[in-house]
Order: sequence, then structure tokens, then C-alpha cells
Amino acid sequence: TMGFLVDSLKQLVMELEKPEPLEKLPDVVARAIEEYSEDSPRLYNVHRDFFEVIKESAGELIGVFEKLWKEFPRGWAKSIYICFPNRLSRWTSLCVRIRSVRREGELGVEAVTIDKFYRPGKWATHMIYLSEPSRSEFEEELRRLVE
Repeated sequence: TMGFLVDSLKQLVMELEKPEPLEKLPDVVARAIEEYSEDSPRLYNVHRDFFEVIKESAGELIGVFEKLWKEFPRGWAKSIYICFPNRLSRWTSLCVRIRSVRREGELGVEAVTIDKFYRPGKWATHMIYLSEPSRSEFEEELRRLVE
């Protein structure tokens, strides 16, 4: 049974001991993707272009999180999923999930998870789905998310 537990936890790429300020989000996402590239080199390399777009665009998520917290102040955490088709499996998408929290009134980034999902739309309240690795599609999806 221990193996199962370890297996299910392995996709949590980065859980921070204490949340980093929201402004550090691009840095936290870059570190998580870097770590993922070492843990899952094959999946990372096949989808490198998507991960690059996410790294380059991560800063734009700061304002989106701020807006989400303003609109939905309840709860202790808000997550945004950034998903794209898994080129190695027809049935799953790869998702980078960024979880923000509010502690003592301050917004922060608490965890970044990268995992394979079957139909992520069933789980994700706030999702950006990229059908192609492009910054313009990312920005388009961001606008749709905050409308």
C-alpha cells in the first residue's frame, strides 16, 4: 500500500512550506516546471513548447488571481488549471494547476501540480485550455476566464 501512496503524491511538483507572495508566481511556476522536466523528462520534452508558453505567460496570472479573489472572496484557496492535449495519450490532458491561498489578508502561491487528467473540465472551476502552444491563445483564454 505504501507504493500507492507514494505514487499518488509524486505528481505534486511543488508544495511550498509557506506561501510565496503572489508576485513571485512566475518564479514558482518556472521552478516547478524545471523540477518536472527532471522528474518526467519524456513528457516534458514532448510538450516543451506548451511549458515554455506557460512559463512566459505566468506573470499574467497574477491579475487573474487577484480578480478571482475579489469576485469570490470565500474559501481558502483558488486554483487555475492550464491544460493542453497529451501528445502521448489520446485520453488525457496535461495540466499545470496553480493554487493560490489567502493568509492574513495576503494572497500567495501555495502549490503547483503538474499531472495527467482525464477530462480536466470536470474538475477545474477555472481552466485555460490550450489547443496549441501559443502565447496569443493563452492570452485569449485568459480574457475568457476573467470576463
